[in-house]
Amino acid sequence: MECMMKVLRVLCPVIIGLTVLLGSQSYAGGPDPNIYACKESPQIFSPIDPPDFFPKSNNLRRKNGSPTLAEGTPMRIVGRLLDKHCTPVEGASIYMWQANVFGNYQGYYDNNEKADINFAGGGSTVTDNMGRFDFLTVMPEPYKNRARQVHFIIHDKNVGKFETIMYFPNNPANMDDPQFLSLTPEKRRVSVAQAYTDPTFPTFEDHTFFFPITLPVKAKYRGF
Repeated sequence: MECMMKVLRVLCPVIIGLTVLLGSQSYAGGPDPNIYACKESPQIFSPIDPPDFFPKSNNLRRKNGSPTLAEGTPMRIVGRLLDKHCTPVEGASIYMWQANVFGNYQGYYDNNEKADINFAGGGSTVTDNMGRFDFLTVMPEPYKNRARQVHFIIHDKNVGKFETIMYFPNNPANMDDPQFLSLTPEKRRVSVAQAYTDPTFPTFEDHTFFFPITLPVKAKYRGF
């Protein structure tokens, strides 16, 4: 018994220290992207046509092969793709596009002062085994009279095609956006991203957003 007590006196401080250390790596100031009570996302079709071509990159801050970064404040979007039973959807293609720092969609006004030749305009990625996806981009400015927003299209052979829009938190312009106002209060809440702080990506400071997408269908899964 005495021997056991000595062992515990040695191990307890170590265990406590490890707990504190691991806890410090958690997502502070916002939701944990690995633990989310899913709410069905509304299908919202973009009034802006998607790009003709989506680069195979999740980094919109620069075009493939170019070292030059786009203008604007760096921003990161972290998300999870779930089905209606809150099960992660693995291997789905996520396509994202948005306006640049001048409120311009690439391909619409490329020859005027609102163009940014270094901004990719859109990007794509594939969800991992937890349904997670990640995009690096810049904070968009509003296009004409619309609220600041980011557009997503999901393609998956088991769930089909789904399109939605991400709105930004604490943005008064949301309540002047006709598509946002057309949603029910619950759907509005689900369509607004949540800001959080990820200490492992200090470059993006307070411009990191968690945007989960929950599909209105059940995904098909492989049996083991």
